[in-house]
Amino acid sequence: MVKLGRTLLRQYESVEKNKFAKERQKASLPPPREASPLITESELKTPQEVHIQYAQLVALATRMSAEIGLADHKYPVFRTYKNCFVGRRAVAWMLRKRLVTSEKAALVVGNLMLQCGLIHHVMLQHAFENKRLYYRFHLDP
Repeated sequence: MVKLGRTLLRQYESVEKNKFAKERQKASLPPPREASPLITESELKTPQEVHIQYAQLVALATRMSAEIGLADHKYPVFRTYKNCFVGRRAVAWMLRKRLVTSEKAALVVGNLMLQCGLIHHVMLQHAFENKRLYYRFHLDP
């Protein structure tokens, strides 16, 4: 009985996949395109000269908060920082998603988000760095 149920489920899933593929062909939707980086290496001179719109930074912070994985971190033993992320993981995430072209560009974007008040260091003591430092998001629910 269980085997029959699994077989029917597999058949149903394959039919649904085929329906979706046919609908996509009918609509002749273009394939999803890869997002272009926010900052390229050639645009990096100083952080003050980088021009990114505030809306782009808010969108990036919102996406990052959903995908990067916020967690409670203990440092060193007695102190727990709730709902935060590690700067090193944020830089790796930006590079992996190809939002930036280099570590330097990721640091510039992170510091722009910090200057705009979208993120902050948990103790308000550091700029955005590619280190094991903890940061939190300042996003409206």
